[in-house]
Amino acid sequence: MKLLFLSFVLGVSAQGAIDKFICTEGYTSNLRVEPDLNSSVVVQLSKYTPLILLEENEKWSKVKTKSYEGWIFNNLLSNSFECVLSTKSYKTQQSYSSRAPHKFRQNILTGEGFKILNTEVGMTRVKDKTGNVFWLENHILWPQEKLESLSL
Repeated sequence: MKLLFLSFVLGVSAQGAIDKFICTEGYTSNLRVEPDLNSSVVVQLSKYTPLILLEENEKWSKVKTKSYEGWIFNNLLSNSFECVLSTKSYKTQQSYSSRAPHKFRQNILTGEGFKILNTEVGMTRVKDKTGNVFWLENHILWPQEKLESLSL
């Protein structure tokens, strides 16, 4: 069983409380109204969706996405990598660096999750749920706390 108590800290919320972020690991994960498999599904989350950890118990965690709040089964979560969410549909750059191998993917959808591979000023190299690797501009990604900003 994964220990969620080791969740890493990414930033500070507007209320001053420390936000603990965690990522979905299942290819598709159900966010539910209550911590019960028979509870209604609020939304299905794609792999690598970043979540703010609000509460946790032995089997379930209460989380918040950029747009939704609910409960998710702990086995569908991981704190062993960092992830981001696209905030708008976007056309990717084929190559940001000629040294970086990638499988080009042209269109990104709003609300799609990605695993962060590395960041540079203004750009983040990501992997999608099918294994494609490419660069995205940081201004379309959430949360911003782990991304290199354009301001120097």
